[in-house]
Amino acid sequence: IADNWNHAIRMVDLSTRLMTTLAGVLGAYGTSGDGGRADHALMHFPQGLALHEEARRLYIADSGNHAVRLVALTDEVRSGLMRFGLV
Repeated sequence: IADNWNHAIRMVDLSTRLMTTLAGVLGAYGTSGDGGRADHALMHFPQGLALHEEARRLYIADSGNHAVRLVALTDEVRSGLMRFGLV
């Protein structure tokens, strides 16, 4: 989920009803964090997502910063996405 007003990328586990932040800091916006942890990166109004499952990459349209951001998915995030049939 591109949670644009909270400047974050979120994932919902429908079986547990838990929402996890994959990228961004809730409520904070900016441009920092390239090359670091995705959950510490700052984005501004992310809107679009594209998943490349073979390369284990998530592309984010960081609209407010006029940029495309890349998140390398870990095995933990990948297993969460597998539950939804996304990878």
